[in-house]
Amino acid sequence: MKVLMVGFDLDRGGVGSVEMQLYRSLTRSGVQCDLTYFTGMEPSDSIREEIRRNGTNLWEMKNFKTAGFFGYIKQIRRICKSEKYDVIHIHTSLLIWVAALAAQLEGVKVRVGHAHGAKFLHYPTWVLMIIEPMGRVLNRLLCTDFVACSEASALYTFGRKAEFIPNYVEKEKLLQVQPQQAAELRRRLNAEDCPYVFVYLGSLDAGKRAEFLIDVVACLSRRGVNACIWLAGGTEHEEQFKNKIVALQMENHIKLLGFRRDNHELTQAADYYITASESEGMSVSLVEAQMAGKPCFASTLLPPENDLKIGLFTKIEGYNPDEWAAKIEQSIVEGVKPIEREESIRMVDVGSCGERAAIEKLLHIYCANKH
Repeated sequence: MKVLMVGFDLDRGGVGSVEMQLYRSLTRSGVQCDLTYFTGMEPSDSIREEIRRNGTNLWEMKNFKTAGFFGYIKQIRRICKSEKYDVIHIHTSLLIWVAALAAQLEGVKVRVGHAHGAKFLHYPTWVLMIIEPMGRVLNRLLCTDFVACSEASALYTFGRKAEFIPNYVEKEKLLQVQPQQAAELRRRLNAEDCPYVFVYLGSLDAGKRAEFLIDVVACLSRRGVNACIWLAGGTEHEEQFKNKIVALQMENHIKLLGFRRDNHELTQAADYYITASESEGMSVSLVEAQMAGKPCFASTLLPPENDLKIGLFTKIEGYNPDEWAAKIEQSIVEGVKPIEREESIRMVDVGSCGERAAIEKLLHIYCANKH
């Protein structure tokens, strides 16, 4: 079986990390799974080498803006024609239908649309008023199958429910992190003496509300809770973040780490994971934190699929930093604490959110409409 997985960025977390997890699992299952990326978003040398060793293809493509509508379709058609794929699996949100149309024109029978986030943030509001309803209709018309990491993502992307395919983290990746690695990272980040270390991984901008987390940690400090937070991710407003941290006199408690490639180590070096995001499908970082046994604090706006149901997930309503701080302090006082990594991995692995469940569902979808 030959599968073309269409995305745009394989190496900066988010949807790209989900694609790579699926790619690795499918490859181990004997599926030839090829990948795409946009020019300017080149994957790292290690990912390129991994794909080369697997004997699969990595296709470079121009993005929509550069190639234009018909140019983008032409690229997909050329790739599909060259390899005669059985399946195309597409991760481009409201624009899934464009690649699906190109694949249909080349006779690809199974066209899987994969919904991730619950908002499409790349265009102005007036453009979205056109793209959103049109994208949902065309996605439904041109895909043969619909999968999503949450019901909210499915409704946003397709206007209908879809088969649940969980975002997951390979347990081997987590188990590779040794306790001494996590301890050393904590030391390098000057958090050895901090009893409550929180971490957030991902974009710091827009609906992720990372700036709000600075206020939460400041409130915890005022309540006498010696907490610190690592904010690991890119932002277009770095100076604004830095100025706020200085104004609150929280330089020793809040660290802006920028984009990182050691997320597995960061998660396991921290005590808790925290996110105030108002727009997620199923956060890979939240999944990983729970699999690593870390208690998580999250906004009630996140879809319920983010809770892996292993007793590590606490939702907090609204965006009042004092109320968040009070809820977190109460949880700490009541004894919410990490659990053993191996135990949390075992609980997730036997449930519906592990790698095995995801790949079994995908393979069934790939094969069901093949003939």
